[in-house]
Amino acid sequence: MAEAYVAVFCARLTLDVAETHVARLHANAHGVTVILDGESVPTADRLAATVALSNADRQRLRAAHGLRLAQAAYNRQVGQPLDRVVELAEPAAMASASAGEPREPMTVRAPELRPEFTSVAAERKAIEPQAPAQVAVRAGYSQFKSEILDRQNFVTVGVAMQWRLFDSDQVAARTSALHGRARAVEQRIADFRLAVSLELETALLNRDDAAARVRAASGAVEQAQGNLRNTREMYGTGLATNTQVLEAKSLRVTALTNRDNVRCDLLLSGHQIPRAVGDQ
Repeated sequence: MAEAYVAVFCARLTLDVAETHVARLHANAHGVTVILDGESVPTADRLAATVALSNADRQRLRAAHGLRLAQAAYNRQVGQPLDRVVELAEPAAMASASAGEPREPMTVRAPELRPEFTSVAAERKAIEPQAPAQVAVRAGYSQFKSEILDRQNFVTVGVAMQWRLFDSDQVAARTSALHGRARAVEQRIADFRLAVSLELETALLNRDDAAARVRAASGAVEQAQGNLRNTREMYGTGLATNTQVLEAKSLRVTALTNRDNVRCDLLLSGHQIPRAVGDQ
């Protein structure tokens, strides 16, 4: 559910960037056309602006399609019609009860806190008392009314043992089957522990990687915006071409997209870690 929620939010960010880029390229194409009418720029500039606008519009359509797919996946999770348009607020960062805890203790205790582990452990516990019992204790009390016997009250205690000379190895087969089931359950538990450890390690690495990229992505956006301003000024004075302006706009879109992807990765890892540890 958290992944579907974050996916919708990220798809919305991608579409916003694409729509803004298309709007800016429309303005650029209009400006180039006006300048071209005054014969101040070469015809190739208008062609470059038209091609860039076409590519940006195609990216916008792709982003809109991605948003619809993300919304359909989210609606399926919440049991709503797939074509329902959802407006979701920005997901909050998930605070885990294990925040700041060293990795080793988290890795050891995480599997036992997961609900999946409870069912497997219950199955293992149910197998233990099923070993075939072959010994029984019997006791009884009897009273006889007979003039021949000196005593008429008798208490009996005995041990009964079942021993089949020819049981076709049925007991051995049942015992072997129980042992096989026990080994299979133990293997499932071991595999589950390994899977949870891998899931937790992946979530922690994703968080660390996203946190390390946040500052770099924000700095890249500032640089891209500054580069675009400078290139526009140079283009206005004839020191730069329209192609350079379009490249600067493209670099800005790339920087914004990278920044939004980092935000989404950080948000998603914030939900993956509590899930892996068993806090959710």
